[in-house]
Amino acid sequence: EPVPSFLTPPTRPLPVTPKKPSPNSSLLVKPCLLPPLRANALIKAACLSMTIDQDLAGCLYTFQQAQTLCQDCPDVYLHRGQVHLLADQLEEALNDLNEASKLKPDFSVAQAQRLYTMYRRDLNEN
Repeated sequence: EPVPSFLTPPTRPLPVTPKKPSPNSSLLVKPCLLPPLRANALIKAACLSMTIDQDLAGCLYTFQQAQTLCQDCPDVYLHRGQVHLLADQLEEALNDLNEASKLKPDFSVAQAQRLYTMYRRDLNEN
């Protein structure tokens, strides 16, 4: 069968024309936006470290770096709380999940994880 034309490579290189930077591109280099973006990247790196390498210490260190960059980012506390929960460190998990809920009261995932952690803690005490 013939291959559709959109799947065949071009016979000559496509021309590359330089574009003017958009007015919004300056937003990427403003200092006020860099810490939250970097913190988000560190959160992802920490989660990957835990998922792939099972490296709890490295994961928590990376979360600490993210927290240092952006102390008011509820995602840092949510994800670190989830890692503490996986490691059965319930008090640490609860501290982080409480902070995530405090920073963003309508953060339903943090609220749900917080309640589950409280349930697990109470179950372990009895």
